[in-house]
Amino acid sequence: GHINAVGYELYIELLQEVLHELRGLPVEDKSVEPEMNLKIPALIPDQYVPDIRIRLNIYRKLSDISGIHDLDEIENELRDQFGELPEPVYNLFGVMVIRRQCKDLGVRDISVGSKSLSLAFTSQTKVDPAVMVQLATREKAKYSLTPDSRLLIRVTDFGWQSIFEELGSLKKKVLRG
Repeated sequence: GHINAVGYELYIELLQEVLHELRGLPVEDKSVEPEMNLKIPALIPDQYVPDIRIRLNIYRKLSDISGIHDLDEIENELRDQFGELPEPVYNLFGVMVIRRQCKDLGVRDISVGSKSLSLAFTSQTKVDPAVMVQLATREKAKYSLTPDSRLLIRVTDFGWQSIFEELGSLKKKVLRG
């Protein structure tokens, strides 16, 4: 009776969460869905994958990744079925791993400015605000905090690879232990 009430996929998701809790495994907080304004052309072009159902399935798989290592299988599938990946698909892969990093950090918004990345954190972030203040104080040339509590990271390259590396570096600095 429960499956009919919530739908099959949600029911399976809820069951998996309960099993994780019972086994003492961490349950991912799905409440953080970062808004991303990166100005990077990232999509699966209609010309590359003409069938909308297949494209939607690929987008769903990409939204479920837990890290960059998960992309190999998806990339191999696409290459086997549709040939060499166009640049917007590679960009999409990059944007999805950035999204994953943002979720890990508790970032609710990541935006590209003229000279910096801007990060806004959720109230559930695992990053201690005091650590952010220390970081901005210690590395003034790289980091700063705005009055509305956004962290600015000065960067010169706004490609997804550079953004990914910056977030990885930030993650190591603020999520130790």
